[in-house]
Amino acid sequence: PFNNGAPAKVSKFNNGESNLQEVATTFAGSNGNNGAMFDISIRKGNSSTEIISLDIHTNLIEKDCPIVVYGRLGTHLGFENATESWTLLVNTTTDCKGFGSRTHVPPFVNPPVLRGGEIYSFYTYMPSPSIRYITGFEIGDIFASDGFLNIHEGTGVAKLFGGHKQKFLSPRRWNGVISYNIVNNDSSINFDTCNEKLTTTFDDNLGSFGNMFDVVTQDSKVEVYGLDFYTDLYEAVSYEIFTRIDSFENGKLPKEPAILNALGRDPKNVDRMKLLNWKLVKKGKTIGRGFGMGTPVRGFTPFVISPNSVQGFYVTLTTPDIRYRNVTIDILDTKVGQKYSSSKDLEIHLGVSVGTYPAGKTFYGPRAWSGSLLYTADRVCETESPSLVPSNAPTQSPSHVLSAVPSLSAEELGGCTSIATLETTMSGATGSYGNIFTITAKEQISIISMDINVGSTNEVEIEIYTKAGDYKGFEDKRKSWNLVARVNVIGSGDGKVTIIGDDDFDDIHMRPDETRSLYVTLNSPDIKYSRTNTRLGETLFHDSMLSINVGAGLASQAFAKDVLAFEPRKFNGALHYKYVDDCAIEIS
Repeated sequence: PFNNGAPAKVSKFNNGESNLQEVATTFAGSNGNNGAMFDISIRKGNSSTEIISLDIHTNLIEKDCPIVVYGRLGTHLGFENATESWTLLVNTTTDCKGFGSRTHVPPFVNPPVLRGGEIYSFYTYMPSPSIRYITGFEIGDIFASDGFLNIHEGTGVAKLFGGHKQKFLSPRRWNGVISYNIVNNDSSINFDTCNEKLTTTFDDNLGSFGNMFDVVTQDSKVEVYGLDFYTDLYEAVSYEIFTRIDSFENGKLPKEPAILNALGRDPKNVDRMKLLNWKLVKKGKTIGRGFGMGTPVRGFTPFVISPNSVQGFYVTLTTPDIRYRNVTIDILDTKVGQKYSSSKDLEIHLGVSVGTYPAGKTFYGPRAWSGSLLYTADRVCETESPSLVPSNAPTQSPSHVLSAVPSLSAEELGGCTSIATLETTMSGATGSYGNIFTITAKEQISIISMDINVGSTNEVEIEIYTKAGDYKGFEDKRKSWNLVARVNVIGSGDGKVTIIGDDDFDDIHMRPDETRSLYVTLNSPDIKYSRTNTRLGETLFHDSMLSINVGAGLASQAFAKDVLAFEPRKFNGALHYKYVDDCAIEIS
């Protein structure tokens, strides 16, 4: 196979004869960063696999290009910052061939040898944001395979083993080629089990310490080997995961101390989990993946749930930062124990939130746990082999061919920060004390400042409020709004921009597809806006990240009762926002 002129890669198992196989991904490389982490998996069976080397994709063209490769047995998920869990495979320089070409990494001195069914993860890293990859669809999904070795969607990273503030960019599809050798080949394939994933929702509206819920299996035995929970933090969180045979309802702490005393246990010094037959699956610390993403937990001993049975789960953080959904605002007459999400093999039922840590006597329900269960079902998969993804990997003579946000810096988060502006109009023509309207984020962004149209050239007091969802019915309810700016400025006059800078403005963090309301109000009737024939709530101005929708003018000062609303009206001004993403490159 093509290896950029490097010495032949020789397996230690085949008497000096090279008999290598390759799995290539794509070399589209539309984005990238300093590093990429991803998993590979080997087909189940009696064969072993020796990983010989990698070819990577970088935009650099240099003779002595630094490259570092780490590896570990098992998934990278949950180990992104765990330096001690990784083995250094390569730390050297190589001849970087540039965008669209294969850059060969020298063969591993101690090649990893994997048994059938095992998972192994790689971490490729460069000192500059020059590792190329593309945005994927679902972290952990297979996106390249030859039917024997699978490459899974992974994670883009910036800092070497990140630090607790780094934002991980996922899902990402690593660009490159894996060269391997099959040892003790056995052509038999074990297709009597099937790996699956069941996700509930990451559309949250509440949060606390933890969740309890039930999983009900169908006709197949399942083995749970992984779990994703949901937190909106991008920093270190401490978690604990418990399970028990039978419903979680039987695993709640009794409210009456007399019950505990009858069991011979002092309620002030009771081991709650043992008493109630909860089994600890995994506890540890990991980095939250933030808004709209599951935070993965892997590496625990898989546990079996029998067919047609009930298993209770308790997922908790040590801080009140786990997110979930109060479904009573979505569906009337919901009850704890109702089916919420299901697959061919199991159901996840509505449960309760836990208002203390560790589990006490404060529960609220029904609540939908936000997360995913990864499991192996004891049945034949409907598709007996992974679909192969066509590769854009270069041939022997390659041609140069040409995705809510914390208030942290791009360097802290990993990736590159971009700042953008969505402008409306400054045509004015009408106005009053306030302007209220909705905005919708298409991607994960932070609003960092605003421009507005103030008709006066005198000093005015400006207040800006925000709330989740639509403003209708909340125009006079101050407790439903959060103040993000209060400032006295000299107005610029009608048709000219009056700036509310980022020093006076608290960032508004928004998740993808989230709608929020903004309420801009003055202490005088000098806010300017414009009439429109577009219907209330419809989009007036938009770009690829954000839309500003039709709202109303308000004829009284902030949160007055029975305020007169002028509808429809369009906001005059601009929203300035930032987002953190991969580091793009220019191709000349």
